Amino acid sequence: MNRPPPLTPEQERAAAASAPRVCVSAAAGSGKTRVLVERYLRLLEQGILPDRIVAVTFTDKAANQMKTRIREAVALRLAQASDPVEGRRWEQVLDAMETAWIQTIHAFCGRLLHEHALEAGLDPGFAVLDQTQARLLLRRVVGDAVARRLGRGSRFLERLVAALGLARARRVLEELLLQRGTVLPWAEGLNRSGMEEWLRGLQARAGRVLRGTADLLDRVRGSDPEDPLEVLRSGLVEALRAPDPDPALIRDLLGRRLPRGRRAAWDVDPKEVSSRIRAARNRLRPLLPLWDPEAMRPEWEWLRGLAAEVLALAPAYREEKSRRGAADFPDLLLACRDLLRERPALRRRLAGRIRALLLDELQDTDPVQMEIVDLLAGGAEISLFGVGDVRQSIYRFRGADVEVFRSFQEQVAASGSGAVVRLHTNFRSRPGAV
Repeated sequence: MNRPPPLTPEQERAAAASAPRVCVSAAAGSGKTRVLVERYLRLLEQGILPDRIVAVTFTDKAANQMKTRIREAVALRLAQASDPVEGRRWEQVLDAMETAWIQTIHAFCGRLLHEHALEAGLDPGFAVLDQTQARLLLRRVVGDAVARRLGRGSRFLERLVAALGLARARRVLEELLLQRGTVLPWAEGLNRSGMEEWLRGLQARAGRVLRGTADLLDRVRGSDPEDPLEVLRSGLVEALRAPDPDPALIRDLLGRRLPRGRRAAWDVDPKEVSSRIRAARNRLRPLLPLWDPEAMRPEWEWLRGLAAEVLALAPAYREEKSRRGAADFPDLLLACRDLLRERPALRRRLAGRIRALLLDELQDTDPVQMEIVDLLAGGAEISLFGVGDVRQSIYRFRGADVEVFRSFQEQVAASGSGAVVRLHTNFRSRPGAV
């Protein structure tokens, strides 16, 4: 058994970073798994045992691969131990690897909930439904509930079925219930608010996009204010930065034929300016109806009706799981989050038990999962090491939010005591292949 090749300088910076909060932005093929394994091993070399390290991966396969690599590396250190004391220490580590906290976030939450079931208000013997079991149970519950509500004359459900068909309408409701950690708070908020409040929230978010687009356009200014392309560019910037945007004016400006800028009036190629305006056109046109309440009314009515149906169906699924003494994956996340939220004494106990938290695939983390991480690592006692790449987010359909990773990266960078490390080198590509 041979040691793997040495780390590259950028991998070494990531694995060896001593900051209490480390964010690794890892490009595809840059060896992020190698860095995670190395980070784990260095924690072991510092004398921290596996039961004090939590490593969270996104899939069971990734967890098993990581555990296998670490076990092999530990076995190598045991075989190469220079004296009996070092040998016994690595033998102890190898034995402890059998129960190491290297698992998915759902498995971690399930393990924590089984340990603290009574505190979480759960049956200590609760069973965890796998994805297939949960999907089949949810399909039956939603099917029965939809049939009952249609029989009672639910007008919204009738419209939904007329628009999508019965099978597709049921699938939409099933998917929303599977993502209830984020969907139910959204539905409850929508149920409480009026259309004006809903629109103000959307307009506030869209306004940030308008202002961000204005900033991008303002980075390429022409030197001649009378140049036709500069007239259009500056007019767009002014309209997008207005405190109360005029959608008709913005739509008019975006719809104009792009004039040719005179090359002498620009420090950059005028084609680059035109390209930015075209990109702004594609980005902003879908947002402009947000300032037209009548245009948005049909969408509001659909969303309000959908929120009401989700809130009506959720209790039936919850009651059926309770009757069976079972929980699905979203239940594990929500129950674990609530447990940690409501039990500061438990958080303190865990902070004394866990020394390090390692997170893989942060770009595919949803807000509930990240709240669990924040609750666990909120104090200075637990070091936090997260790896992700915004370009590789593939689980948005499950509620993953790439903004969670961006926010984590920004917080680490702004903290003053954190470290952001970037892995750029792609080891999967040959020269000339990319």
